[in-house]
Amino acid sequence: GRRVLRCAQCIPSWMHAGKASGRRLQSFGGKPAPSEPMVPEPLPPWIQWVVHRLVDSGIVPADAPPNHCLVNEYQPGQGIEAHQDGPMYAPYAAILSLGSHIVLDFVASVDPSERGRLDPPGIEDDNDDCEEVLTSLLLPRRGLLVFAGEAYERYLHRVPARMEDDTTQPGLLKLDASIGEETGTVPRSRRVSLTLRRVLNVQGTLQAATDVTLVL
Repeated sequence: GRRVLRCAQCIPSWMHAGKASGRRLQSFGGKPAPSEPMVPEPLPPWIQWVVHRLVDSGIVPADAPPNHCLVNEYQPGQGIEAHQDGPMYAPYAAILSLGSHIVLDFVASVDPSERGRLDPPGIEDDNDDCEEVLTSLLLPRRGLLVFAGEAYERYLHRVPARMEDDTTQPGLLKLDASIGEETGTVPRSRRVSLTLRRVLNVQGTLQAATDVTLVL
């Protein structure tokens, strides 16, 4: 985890997710777009290492591994609004959290028409209004979340913008029970996340979508 985080910290150039968010991000593997095939680009060795670990562990299929990675940087107080990754990708996502814990919510939009929306990859404003929280996960530092099926295709997910998290909130699923057990709150620090997905429409080939089991 530390080695991957050091490599992420050496990214030479970052994009910005918008003035409202302030988050920095970078895309590897190509630039996905809904209307045209992605021109594939080689993943850096340190991201390839993560992909190989996912394949070797049986978490993602060897014949349909991730071919794209979105790296997001979250400073304390930053988050990302509820969104779906959409049909450009195989119906799974693997999120590796480095540097800090984070709370991730799965939510249902109060407007059914919002369920099918597709946001540009990584470009969202931070707005937590108008969603019904279905479940909240406290992801530990160096933790991996893989979600698929209904969690990917039906529901939205978000990271609330906070300086600290209340680990006693009702219904919070703690993947590491020791986080915040003494104080009930835990401050956030700088977090870098790797979101690994498989783009389906790639120049020269149409990638196969493959079912993946939900792993927490």
